[in-house]
Amino acid sequence: MYRVILICCVTFAVLLFPLNAQAQPAANTLEMHDHQPKSRSVEDLFKQGVYQTLVGKYRAAIADFSQVILLQPNNATAYANRGLARAAKGDRQDALKDFDRALSLNPDSAIAYYNRGFTLSKLEDYHGAIADFDRAIRIDPEDPSAYHCRCLVRYKLGDMVGVAEDLRTVAQIYLQHGKLDAYTNLLAELKSLHELSHPKRERSSARAVISYRRGGFSQ
Repeated sequence: MYRVILICCVTFAVLLFPLNAQAQPAANTLEMHDHQPKSRSVEDLFKQGVYQTLVGKYRAAIADFSQVILLQPNNATAYANRGLARAAKGDRQDALKDFDRALSLNPDSAIAYYNRGFTLSKLEDYHGAIADFDRAIRIDPEDPSAYHCRCLVRYKLGDMVGVAEDLRTVAQIYLQHGKLDAYTNLLAELKSLHELSHPKRERSSARAVISYRRGGFSQ
């Protein structure tokens, strides 16, 4: 499933629920000058890599971004996107190395923190994932994706206070932007996690029984 907001996004399955890993566009991160053939080549390779990621051709995407890195070894966005392609392909340790390199070159990249958190959650390093989602939120507090994913990871850790906090925040952002479907999906994901962690025979006696409604949830 693909969606396009201000950036290109690819959805993967993590922690038994979907998280949105985000691909960064070329934007102003490439050193492009129309009169330089090499720069045009880099731009074409980058765009091709993003396209290959979106259509699920991760090996080809990795090759394209690797070529960009050969031409521009300090291109943080190329490392971040190669990391995304590697994570999607299942090469999570190599993906983490790419995200680390991207962040060493650009420590203010909310998307790189988000995607590294995404990958850490796939590796069940939930505390590490939350730390990266925290950083992404500090850089871009209006992006609902990091709140959405942190909410689900906090649920996995049993942090119901944190879940409530994130759910309230992400609800405000989603509803302010008319994204009721996204908010409804988050509630459904939380409900699914709750049902998985509390078998039917135990739900009535479980301490953290959650009732869901559009405006939030009560514990």
